[in-house]
Amino acid sequence: MLALTLLIGLLVAIIIWYLISLTLWAIRAARLTENIPGPKPLPIIGNLHQLTHVKTLDDITDELLKHLDKYCEPPGMIIKIWLGPTLIIGLGNSQHIETVLTSEHASRKDMIYSYAKEFLSNGTVSNSGKHWEELRKLINPFMTKKAIEPSLGKMHEKSMKLLEVLDDKTENDKDFSIRYYIAKFTVDVMMAVNFGCDINELENDRPTSLEEVFEKTVEGFSTMLIKFPSCLSTKCGHMTSLGRETKENSRIYWKLLGEALEKRKNEMRDNKDETKRIFADGPIEKAEKDNLSWEEIGNIVTDFVTAGTHSLSIMVSTAILLLAMHPEHQEAVYQEQLEILGDDPEVAPTWEQLSQMTFLTRVFKEIIRHMSAPFIFRNIDEDIDLGKYKLPKGCVVMLVLYAMHRDPAVWSHPEEFYPDHFLPEESAKRPKNSYLPFSWGPRNCPGGQYAMIVFKVVVSTLIRKYYFKTDIKFEDLKLKYVIFADLKQGQIVKKVPRTLLKSN
Repeated sequence: MLALTLLIGLLVAIIIWYLISLTLWAIRAARLTENIPGPKPLPIIGNLHQLTHVKTLDDITDELLKHLDKYCEPPGMIIKIWLGPTLIIGLGNSQHIETVLTSEHASRKDMIYSYAKEFLSNGTVSNSGKHWEELRKLINPFMTKKAIEPSLGKMHEKSMKLLEVLDDKTENDKDFSIRYYIAKFTVDVMMAVNFGCDINELENDRPTSLEEVFEKTVEGFSTMLIKFPSCLSTKCGHMTSLGRETKENSRIYWKLLGEALEKRKNEMRDNKDETKRIFADGPIEKAEKDNLSWEEIGNIVTDFVTAGTHSLSIMVSTAILLLAMHPEHQEAVYQEQLEILGDDPEVAPTWEQLSQMTFLTRVFKEIIRHMSAPFIFRNIDEDIDLGKYKLPKGCVVMLVLYAMHRDPAVWSHPEEFYPDHFLPEESAKRPKNSYLPFSWGPRNCPGGQYAMIVFKVVVSTLIRKYYFKTDIKFEDLKLKYVIFADLKQGQIVKKVPRTLLKSN
């Protein structure tokens, strides 16, 4: 009985100590941030009462962006929000964002990324420290010109297969989802170039395809973040039916990637003359070294694969849609292709020819300005001085790339699709880090060059073959955010072969 009494007393003391520590921290944080604008919080719950109507991550994003516009001066530059005892400070100023991304006191990502280990990926996005460094070493060597250039032929081969499938499965001058086919194309390129295997997603409508399973996994994880945050934080999310379903989808995804890695390993064993190293070889060696299952190693490479498939498919298909909305820009892309490659889509571009496509480069950068992730989260380990403002130790910083990429003080046409934002003379006018499509600092995304090359190869091939149209108006576009930015309307276009245009 005495032992039980002592145990209860100890637990009560720990709880009291925790509450006192939390209260003292909150008082200090509130004092240091009293000059940062934001909605007035209530005791204990903070601003949670203003988010009671949200059901999805997209709803939360919309609500946060509304607060940014309402409370910030200039809009979107800095704001604070209390979610219970958690202080979140949103930054949209390019200098502030650079300070955070390059600070040693903000290199640790927020807890939301660690939750993702259970359901999305145990790779570079969700890890830190030595494990993160080890995983980055698996990726970096294969994101260089030396590694990418030999794969241009394979990228163009898959682009030609895309044309063949579009000719076969879609009607001319009729609405269709270009995203559906581009998603399969990016998976085919990823598997062929980085895993050394042809899975021919473009030819198959399998219910367990990478893109489809990933969409279900992300949707489930996003819903859990809203409905069961405590389950995620205590790692009991698997106990809910949604958690079990999401986990099963993620395991299917990891298994598919693991099977691709295992296939590559078997091919290497059977063909010992194979000398060219590709991305898959690093994870295979790690699996053998650390005695990991193929599912476990599939989990580790998930974020690399999704960045090169899911994110890239959004960029390419959105580019085709926006070019369809802006015939003058589509014509500029086409004329550039005629000058460099001619009108035959079967002509494969070289690295040098791709580098000459300056207008298409501007299109790529402008697409990412519109479609990059809206937020990046970082935990603050020590106070960070932003000049007029302070970021207190223990807060969560939300880097609002959405606001920074639409700052009217920086961008001449912030709410338009305007590729000339990236003319050399325009870029020279902007602050150094006012455009961060692949983040910045030690934790930046390493795949920017790979994404641009695949983007250029496939858009070049598509534009030489087809003229694209759409009934969707640019001013009617609505963004949605389920971890990635996407379009609520989808990417619906019409295609007309250019040979028919010429004959008419």
